[in-house]
Amino acid sequence: MGPTLCVSISLPITVNTYQLRVRLSLLYASVYLHYGFSTPFLPVWFSYKGASSQQIGILLSVPMFLKILIVVPIANMADRLQRVRDILWITTAAAVLFVVTLSFADRFWALLAIFTAFSLVWDPMPVLVDAYAITASRAKGLAIGQLRTFGSLAFIAFTLLGGRLLDRIGPARIIWWCASALAIPLLTIPLLPQDRVFAVATSKAVGSWRDLLRDRALLALMTGVALLIASHSIINNFSSIQWLGEGLSGNFVGMLWGVAMASEVFVLWYSQRWLKGRPPIILAFMGALAALLRWCAMALHPTAMFLPLLQALQGISGMAPILAVMIQVERGVPSGLTATAQGANAVIVGAAVALSTLASGFLWRTFGTGAYGFMALLALLGLLILWVGSRGGHQEAVGAPGFERFSA
Repeated sequence: MGPTLCVSISLPITVNTYQLRVRLSLLYASVYLHYGFSTPFLPVWFSYKGASSQQIGILLSVPMFLKILIVVPIANMADRLQRVRDILWITTAAAVLFVVTLSFADRFWALLAIFTAFSLVWDPMPVLVDAYAITASRAKGLAIGQLRTFGSLAFIAFTLLGGRLLDRIGPARIIWWCASALAIPLLTIPLLPQDRVFAVATSKAVGSWRDLLRDRALLALMTGVALLIASHSIINNFSSIQWLGEGLSGNFVGMLWGVAMASEVFVLWYSQRWLKGRPPIILAFMGALAALLRWCAMALHPTAMFLPLLQALQGISGMAPILAVMIQVERGVPSGLTATAQGANAVIVGAAVALSTLASGFLWRTFGTGAYGFMALLALLGLLILWVGSRGGHQEAVGAPGFERFSA
C-alpha cells in the first residue's frame, strides 16, 4: 500500500483552466467540510469523554498556540521543496490517523497528548490550501475569492447537517464523523497538478521566511488585518449568549448568523470582480470602517430589528480584510514564498485572536455590551496600521518582479 500511495500522489497531471477551477473548488469544499462539523461539535465530544469545561478550554487552545510555533516552518519547507500539494496530502493523512487514535483515549492527559500531536499536522492545512490555490490562481488567472467561496458553502452545509446528525447518532460517534469528513481531501488532493508546474522562471530561487520580514508594507497589512479579525472576538464568543438571554428565539439567532455567513459568501464571490486592478488594501480599509461602524452600533445595544443589518456587515468587516491579504500575496509575493507568506499571516492572526479571545471574557463580564467599544478601539488601531503601511512601498528583499505597492 505504501509504494502505491507514493506513486498516486506524484503522477503528473495536466488540466486546462476550467478543470483546474473545478478541482480547486472541490479542494476547498472537501477541506472545509470537516470544519463545519468539528468546530461546533468537537467540544461536545470532549465533554462526552468526561473533560471538564476548563479541560475543554485547554484542549481547544492547543491548536491556537501551536500555530504560532509550527505553521511557518512547515509552510517554508513546502515552499523550498515546491511540494505544497504533497505536504498537504501528508498532513491531512496524518491528521486522520490522529483523529482515529483520539477516539480510543479515555483520560484527559491522553486526550491532550494525542490532540496536541493532531494539532501539529492540522494547523498547517488551511494555510497550505490557500498557498496552493494562490499559486495556481496567479498562474491561470483565476479569482481566488470565488474558489474560496466553495469552502464557506461546504462549512455552512455540514454545520447544518451536523446538528441533525448529532440528534441521530449521539455524541459518541462525533469523532468518527470528524475523521470521515477529514479523509475526503485525500481523494481530491491527488486530482491536482504538482504546484511546481505553476512556478514562474523568475521565482526559482526560493527565499526564507526572514525575507518577508523586510517587507514592512506587507507586514503592516497582515498586522492591521489581524487586529480587524481579532476585533470580532466579542461578537463571536458572546453575541448568541446575549441574544438568547434577551429572549430572542433560537431560530432568530440562527437566522442572524445565516445572514452573516451569506454576506461572507457574497463578498468572496463578487469582491475581485469589483476590485479589478485596484490595490487590495482597499478591501482592508473597507473592512476597518465597517468594523468601526458595527462595533460602535453594537455598543449602543441596538434592538432586534437592527441586528440583521449589522450582521450583514460581517462580509465586509470579517471576510474582506482576509481576502485583501490573499490577493496581495497572489499579486506580490513570489511563488517560492507563497506558503511561507500565508503561514506568517496565520501566525500573526493567531496571536492577535488568541490575545483578544483571552481578554474577551473579562471585558464581557466587566462591561457587558460596552465591551464592543474596546473592539472598536482594536479596529481603529488596525485602521491606523493599515494607513501607515499604505504610505510606504514593498522592499526589494522579497524580490518579485512587478512587486506592487499598496498605495494607488
